[in-house]
Amino acid sequence: MKTKLINTVFGAIAAALLFGIMYNPTISQASNHIRPTGKTTQQSSQLVLWYDEDEIDEDNDSFIQVTNASVDTPVWVHVQIFASTCLNFKDNACAPADLVLCSETNFNDFFTPNDTHVYVMENVKTNDPFLVSPLVVGNFDGTKGFVVVTPIDGPGTRKAISHQHMFGTSFVFNDDEELGFGVSSMGRDAVSFPSGVVEDDGTILDGVTNGYVLIQPKLLMFTFDHQDELDTADLISIAFRDNYEGVFGYVAEPADATWTPLIFDDEENPISCGAVEQDCFFNIGLNSLLDPINDLLNPVDDFSICPNNNINRGFMKIAVGGLEGLENEMAIVLQADLSDEEGVASWMYGD
Repeated sequence: MKTKLINTVFGAIAAALLFGIMYNPTISQASNHIRPTGKTTQQSSQLVLWYDEDEIDEDNDSFIQVTNASVDTPVWVHVQIFASTCLNFKDNACAPADLVLCSETNFNDFFTPNDTHVYVMENVKTNDPFLVSPLVVGNFDGTKGFVVVTPIDGPGTRKAISHQHMFGTSFVFNDDEELGFGVSSMGRDAVSFPSGVVEDDGTILDGVTNGYVLIQPKLLMFTFDHQDELDTADLISIAFRDNYEGVFGYVAEPADATWTPLIFDDEENPISCGAVEQDCFFNIGLNSLLDPINDLLNPVDDFSICPNNNINRGFMKIAVGGLEGLENEMAIVLQADLSDEEGVASWMYGD
């Protein structure tokens, strides 16, 4: 069974990479520095990764792998972990007003050239390229959220810099269902405003003349096919604001967004879902699961992005609003066939 799980994980990673290669749109940087999406298949100057350490509703284990691919330049990074202690976003245990509880943990870390480190989320330790004594940062069991990794000029000032050599991957293993999900980090380039030209390595970013490209999609979309009552899909949203002049240099700060979903079934019938207000992070279901015994909607799962929806094949469009200034919005879709122990994760794109 472990071999099947490993194959599933690497199949998911391959699918996520293929999705990024096939559809990674950008718009001209001549007039602004906003892109509908970041990068998932190339090195960049900032990484955004998702994790899920839900140990209550599901037995999940998460691993965040980060690499400095520069062959000759070491780099300091500022790592921020935004953890939500609200796990089941699909029932009344989390009222809509309390959907997101983003608590922040941050620390500095150091990567030598060609250095890779895995942050085990149940016991996060700093990188230890010199095999001395890693610092234990914390245990994130019982939470889910996201991680932002930002190259900086040093641990004292923490000013963001251009360092186009970073990439990473999120791995999440569900031991209950023996499923594995893998997805490449979302990467952001450090560019000059308004030309969009990538800044030289080591350039300090001020958010005025230069900075990270803003990820502000107006539309997100994906297809789904749930022919089995045990098929599921979860939607993950990440929103944060760039602050280049924080007390300790650059920081990513929680931000707000609004999702307005619209589902089309395989006969092209539209179903409106209503607006969903979110801030910082949420993880919500696409469908209300069918009760496998009597084939009725299970009321426990009614709090989905489209309450009482049980369409099993079609596609979804999500209009994204409420983004202003230096706010970023990113989203991931997870799709799993629990009966066959197969799953895939990918970033959602749109234009």
